[in-house]
Amino acid sequence: MPSLSLLIADKVVRRVLPSDKPLKLWGGYGRGGRCDGCEKPIATTEIEHELDLPGDTILRFHGACANYWRAATGND
Repeated sequence: MPSLSLLIADKVVRRVLPSDKPLKLWGGYGRGGRCDGCEKPIATTEIEHELDLPGDTILRFHGACANYWRAATGND
């Protein structure tokens, strides 16, 4: 199984995940929804990173997944 960073980078390359610069960033506790990076639930005890992108696209990530997405897209 590939590492989390490779999994997310591959999704960016294949355009499964967009690489647009976020318009807004939000953080708060998860609601049990799926992480767009690793596809695992974001528990209510974990911080969820919500990124609002152009075109009404919203991405939700675990903290580590958000960092890997930023690194893969150059949106540091």
